[in-house]
Amino acid sequence: MSKQLAEVKDEIRARILSGDYPAGAWLKEAHVAADHDTSRTIVKLAFTALESEGLLEPLATRGYRVASFSPEEVFDAIALRAQIEGRAARLAAERGLGGSELRHIVEEGEIPADAVLDDALRTRVVAVNARFHGAIEQLAGSRAIGRALAALRATPLSGPSAIVFDPEDPARDLVRLRRAQEDHRRIAGLIAGGEGRRAEAMMAEHILSSADHKRRYFDALKERRLVTLTPGIALIAEPAGD
Repeated sequence: MSKQLAEVKDEIRARILSGDYPAGAWLKEAHVAADHDTSRTIVKLAFTALESEGLLEPLATRGYRVASFSPEEVFDAIALRAQIEGRAARLAAERGLGGSELRHIVEEGEIPADAVLDDALRTRVVAVNARFHGAIEQLAGSRAIGRALAALRATPLSGPSAIVFDPEDPARDLVRLRRAQEDHRRIAGLIAGGEGRRAEAMMAEHILSSADHKRRYFDALKERRLVTLTPGIALIAEPAGD
C-alpha cells in the first residue's frame, strides 16, 4: 500500500537533513518512489512541499536537486531571527501573557548538577529549547512574526532545534547549555514582569550567541564529525580552504 504524503515528506526531509540525500544530489521521482515504497504522484507532491521549505531546488530538466547553503546564509538567517524573536519577546511582555507557561518550560529544562551529556539529555535539551522559543512566538500573537520565522527556519542550523554539540568536549557543552538555560530564565522573568524592551534585547543577544558558537564549529564540517548530532549540517557548503 502506498504511503501517505505526510509520511513520505517527513522521510525524505529526514534523509536530506541527515545527508543520505547529499547537497547537490539529483533526486528523480521514480528512484525516490522506489526508495520509499510509494507512488510517483506522492513523491511529486512531497518534492513540491520540500521546495517550499527551501530544501529542494527544481531542475530545468526533470526532478529536483538537494539545496546547499553557505555558512554566511546560516549566520544571516540567525541574525534576522534574533531581531524577529526579540520583537516577539517584547510583544509577549507587553501583552502580559504566558508567564506561568514559560516558567514551566524553564523548569523542565533544568540540567542537574551531576548531569552527563548523553543522547537522552541532548534530545531533551533540543526539545525544551524549541518549546521555549515556540511559546514566545505564539505569545506574541503576530501572524507576521510567525510567517517570517517559518521562512527563516528553511535555512538549516538557524532555528531553535539546531543546537550544535561537540562530541569531543561534552563538559564545555554542559557549561554552554546551562548558560543558555539561565538566559531562558531571565527572558521568562522579563516577559512575566512586562519589561518589553529588556526582553527584546535579551532575546536577541541570546540568539546571536548561538551564531558565535556555530561559527567556531564549521571547520568540523570537513570531517563531518558533527553530522549525526546536528540534522541539516550536511547541507552546509564547506568553507573554502585557507
